[in-house]
Amino acid sequence: MNIKKFIAGLSAFVIALTAAATPLQEVIKAPQLLPQTAVNASAATYGDYEYSALDDGTVEITDYTGSATTLSIPSEIDGKKVTSIGDWAFDLCSSLTSITIPDSVTSMGDGAFYGCDALNSVTIGNGVTSIGDSAFKGCDALTSVTIPDGVTSIGDSAFESCDALTNVYYTGTEE
Repeated sequence: MNIKKFIAGLSAFVIALTAAATPLQEVIKAPQLLPQTAVNASAATYGDYEYSALDDGTVEITDYTGSATTLSIPSEIDGKKVTSIGDWAFDLCSSLTSITIPDSVTSMGDGAFYGCDALNSVTIGNGVTSIGDSAFKGCDALTSVTIPDGVTSIGDSAFESCDALTNVYYTGTEE
């Protein structure tokens, strides 16, 4: 009798877990679907980048469709300064192993490099002041990251599940 109750309970648990799996994936991606308040309605492409013009005349990278292994994000696109990497812009780019973010970028959105499981080295430009929630979450191969002294905000879970992370360099000065 106890075994029957155990099996029934286990079955109910598995059914509930299976039913919850799909909404969880939708929740993870939901921020990607939200409109950006500072972004104009016009979106464009530049090589493997999708971007939007911001109200201040600069550019936010909103998506990357390429398959490069080593990538230096451009500091300008179509003559406009790149100042932001949008939410989920590079998420799940499984080919990326190394990324360099230019000094022109000031903010990195939530989940910007989420799940880039081959990414092992990140150099963040000196202009970056904020790193969003879960920005590098799930970057299993990430062993090294350089953070400039201008960073004043690092979001929740920004480096969660970066189990190989052994070198974090801070370019600030000692006080």
